[in-house]
Amino acid sequence: MKNNIQKILTIFLIIMLSITTVSAEEINTSIIEAGDTIIHTGKYDSLRLVLGSDITNDATVDGPLLIAGNSIRAEGQTEYGLYAGNTITINENVEKDIFIAGNSIIVESKANIGRDAYIAGNSVIIKSDIPRNIRIGANTVDLRGITINNNAYIMADTIILDKNTKIIGKLVYKENTNLTGLNLATIGSTKVLKTNKEIIRYSSKEKAMNVFVSYIAAVVTMLVIFYLIPKLSEKLKATKLSIDNTIKIAFTGLIVLIIIPIAALIALVTGILLPLSLITLALYAISLYLSTLLTSYIIGNLIVTKLLKSESKYLAIVIGILVVKLIKLILYVGPFIVTIALLYGLGLIYQLVKSKK
Repeated sequence: MKNNIQKILTIFLIIMLSITTVSAEEINTSIIEAGDTIIHTGKYDSLRLVLGSDITNDATVDGPLLIAGNSIRAEGQTEYGLYAGNTITINENVEKDIFIAGNSIIVESKANIGRDAYIAGNSVIIKSDIPRNIRIGANTVDLRGITINNNAYIMADTIILDKNTKIIGKLVYKENTNLTGLNLATIGSTKVLKTNKEIIRYSSKEKAMNVFVSYIAAVVTMLVIFYLIPKLSEKLKATKLSIDNTIKIAFTGLIVLIIIPIAALIALVTGILLPLSLITLALYAISLYLSTLLTSYIIGNLIVTKLLKSESKYLAIVIGILVVKLIKLILYVGPFIVTIALLYGLGLIYQLVKSKK
């Protein structure tokens, strides 16, 4: 569990580092609002993405609302709520499902969740009743004084209940969980997971949450990159998609994949240009992450322009990354295709850097 939480928090650290580079000037689009300190208000009838450091949401969104930042306070209304950050406080009216991932998470008593709740974090405190199911992966979970009208799947090190806790359905937790207040709470039934096989089976939703988190992280990262480098999307769109050129770019990526770390490690071991070798390895690691994202955008742009007859780069980001994430899940074939996408993306990065010279 701790390893899963650490992976989630690492992903969001990447988001936070990206977001802190965004200036206070807001992006003027109908989908995205970005800045340093944001008070998000108004009424919207479609998807909204809010990116920043200190965010307060008081908007009404008739569609999914995604907020990513360091400190988030949500007090508005939305159809689906998706929140990623360090400290997150929810007072939102979420008509359907809510997804939260962060470090310190509080769902206040005034929050209204319409259906299910999916939460991944370090410290999670729930003060609002849940009408259906709740799934939480965390270190500490506090469920005192609330009613869960169906099942609670809690994969945590510590769970805190009290006499006012009611779980109408089943409480599922790990055998080694430090569980406080179990005898005081009103619970329909309990299931203790005693084997790794059981934990893996009941953690399938948590794994799905990890996939969702990585998807959101990738989308947000690309949005921030396009904001910081406005001309990048046009350069990627201009990439020639012939078979010969695609093979050439992927082969270039393979060379970069092999040569760069070897050269940097030789310099590191021998002590030659030590600072440069460390910087090169850091940039190499970043390039590995970004390579698949760039390829995803090209795939998404191809789908959006040819099939949907649209020129929206935001739609291309969302669709392209989703397609690659889904391909990755295909047994045997998926990892191979994603590897090709990585090589192609590395080749693209090399071409982009070379064209700047």
